[in-house]
Amino acid sequence: MPIKWKSKVVLAKIEASYGVDPVPTGAANAIQLKNVNFQPMEGTSENRELETPYLGGQSEIPAGLHAKLTGEIELVGSGTAGTAPGWGPIARALGMAEVIMGATSVTYNPISSAMESVAVYFWIGDTRHVMLGCR
Repeated sequence: MPIKWKSKVVLAKIEASYGVDPVPTGAANAIQLKNVNFQPMEGTSENRELETPYLGGQSEIPAGLHAKLTGEIELVGSGTAGTAPGWGPIARALGMAEVIMGATSVTYNPISSAMESVAVYFWIGDTRHVMLGCR
């Protein structure tokens, strides 16, 4: 069955503990992205540099493997004063503190410590990719 790139779903939810899956749901954690780019296996290769008595290539071991999902999010409010927008978890994972002022406003301020992480579920067609500890 061919994978249809136009059929994408992205869910993102804040992790209570780094790397622990909070299981995002479509109703509460859907994110709308455009200009999506997904690289499922980024990293480097380490050469073993073995000395062998014969000619031939050296085997390499993949190291530091991670997935990379990029895209653009429209910064649209939730429509209700004092309610965080759907893209709030992404802003928090990018080093922003979310400040909710009762039923009046939600603001985001940059932080440099105690950054949060998110779990991202990304579907392309029927194929699901789960990325934990995203920042």
